[in-house]
Amino acid sequence: MTAVGSSSVFAVVARHFANPRAQEDVQLTVPSADANGQPLPLTPDGALEALYRPGAEPELTAAIWQEAILAAATEAGSMGSHQLLLIWLMVPRLTRTAYHICQRLRADRADVEAEMVLTLLAELRTADLSAPPLAEGLIKAARSSAWRFARAGLKETACAFLENLGDNSRLTPYDEPEPPGPQGGMEVEISRPDGPDGLRTPLRFTLPANHLGKEALLRLTGGAVPRDSRRRARTSRATSVVTMPVHRIGRTL
Repeated sequence: MTAVGSSSVFAVVARHFANPRAQEDVQLTVPSADANGQPLPLTPDGALEALYRPGAEPELTAAIWQEAILAAATEAGSMGSHQLLLIWLMVPRLTRTAYHICQRLRADRADVEAEMVLTLLAELRTADLSAPPLAEGLIKAARSSAWRFARAGLKETACAFLENLGDNSRLTPYDEPEPPGPQGGMEVEISRPDGPDGLRTPLRFTLPANHLGKEALLRLTGGAVPRDSRRRARTSRATSVVTMPVHRIGRTL
């Protein structure tokens, strides 16, 4: 199973069932594959191995999920031992999704896993226990909720791209005067485009007259810096102004 961060919900559940006492406190009893056999008791590790080992028996797998979900749904209180067991059994099915969400949307792993667990518990309270395959429905709901949670977080993520791109100087505390700009720098002004979408006001910021500032300007303009703008940057004037129109090229988040 893929290793996860020590502060994540999945890691906490894994540490709980790594304790031998936790293996003894909760068990599942499933029907035996043999019609004349006795019910089969399974520890958490035994149930996990039966679900994910190569060549797992479909009948045994279905019986384990049914018993685990029924025990968790009928357990009094919240985050009881059987609910923890259900989460433990579903972690291998959710870990890969959590990894992809964090890689693609730069979401926090602990937050994504917490959203999955909360969704599982919420769905468990309202689930129809007679509707198979219930495990697949719970896992699908947890995955979908985590994707929605991470995409919603994109709208709230602060971006310091423009500031960090053009200036690597120290940050100035709000109660101190701003240090004077470098001699021979450039002021870049991004004009407001026409239409209701996009910028609401022009942007104006200063780039230093060094290699970093020139590289930043080239990246901002896609390499299309006017020749006279480059020439003005090398003059002895304090600053030059480069104006760039902005056009909407995609959907606004």
